[in-house]
Amino acid sequence: MREYSKILPQFWLGSTGKKLRGHQEAQIVAFYLLTTPHANMIGLYYLPKIFISHETGLTMQGASKGLQRCIEAGFCRYDEENEMVWVVEMAIHQIGELKATDNRCIGIQNEYDRLPESLYFQEFYEKYASIFHMKKQRGNTSPLQAPSDTLRSQEQEQEQEQDLNKKNNASEDFQKQDESHLYVAPTRRTYALFDEWKPEPELWKETLKRSAHLVKPEQFTKYTLLEFIRLNVGKDEKMESEWQKFYVNAIARGYIKPEGKESKPTNQPETAIDYTKPQNLIKPIIYEYDPEERARQSAEMKRIRKEQGR
Repeated sequence: MREYSKILPQFWLGSTGKKLRGHQEAQIVAFYLLTTPHANMIGLYYLPKIFISHETGLTMQGASKGLQRCIEAGFCRYDEENEMVWVVEMAIHQIGELKATDNRCIGIQNEYDRLPESLYFQEFYEKYASIFHMKKQRGNTSPLQAPSDTLRSQEQEQEQEQDLNKKNNASEDFQKQDESHLYVAPTRRTYALFDEWKPEPELWKETLKRSAHLVKPEQFTKYTLLEFIRLNVGKDEKMESEWQKFYVNAIARGYIKPEGKESKPTNQPETAIDYTKPQNLIKPIIYEYDPEERARQSAEMKRIRKEQGR
């Protein structure tokens, strides 16, 4: 664990700090990402969202909202698949530019080499290789590009065939419907939502397990699935895991409710606030702590750390 972190006064005056003004959850998350005990000196590290919620006191919804705002402001990037965060400018602000003879260059390379899988290895290397005199780049799959069919190896084809067999044998409710319309989504590629979409069963089990503190399995019905597809079909491209988490959030936040109940509007723009008026001055957020929820989060964090060998 690092003994200290640098937060420069210019944070409040820079372009990123200005973009976070008026967004208290985002400011809390930004400061947390800079000072969390889970961070390293290079700003690219493993951080499940549940850690943010538990250690800041924000709700999961508030933590996710704050993180998303930080991403939109260009402060950080988040790899949903591997639960890795990259605070883009953190390394240069925490370390500064180094000479080739500085022993910290070796430490930075070693830190980079032992990181878990991430989508941002190449971008990090391209940004910091010359600044920190890094010698070796790790490979990664770009989050914006799917692997070409022509480059698939025979081993990948066999793995895909094995996955397909598992999916066809799954007993999830979503797969109990008409098997002739079963579509297995490519879990490692981005794609636009389509009319016959159904969550990939094996990954869906894990998604529901990780989201047990937010939703219950019985909240997901044929009606909610069709509503989710209707609202999102053909709009964006996401990986299978991202679509599943997006579906969970839609239910958890009330954007999609059970049949017969009114749902929240999904595309309503935020109303601009005039902060020059006294009545619109930012007021402190008061968080209600749920002891049972925090106990569940503590148990989940222990499980994650155990899996990571920490």
